[in-house]
Amino acid sequence: MQNNLVFVAISNLSAAAAQVLYQLKTISTAFFTVLLLRRSFRAAQWVSFLLLMAGVALVQSEDGKSSSAPTGAAPWLGVSAALAAASISGFAGVFLEKMFTSGGTSLWMRNVQLGLFAIPLQCIAIAQVDGGVAERRRGRIGSPL
Repeated sequence: MQNNLVFVAISNLSAAAAQVLYQLKTISTAFFTVLLLRRSFRAAQWVSFLLLMAGVALVQSEDGKSSSAPTGAAPWLGVSAALAAASISGFAGVFLEKMFTSGGTSLWMRNVQLGLFAIPLQCIAIAQVDGGVAERRRGRIGSPL
């Protein structure tokens, strides 16, 4: 979902603007680290997060002077998608760390759990995108279309 949101952002904003907004994932990761993992950052660390974000914004703005948003774009949709992708990225990273570090379950078992959770979602995605092709093949993997 995160990658799809980035594609929506890029298709509705200039590449530079989408990248700058997506860099907010650093701040969202720090925010979720404080919220979920109960860790604290010193003021100097928060300032460094903001300086990192400002540096990326400056570099991307120099690169983005020649690029513009695609025609027919909806900037509000692009901004919303980039911010959502950044938030999801920060949350996912911190939540995964919390799951791996808490409890007595092994890393191998956590991977199995994540894989089992992903299989139904991928089947839904296949049915939505390539349902006709999958129906024509009816399970014959490797057969020509």
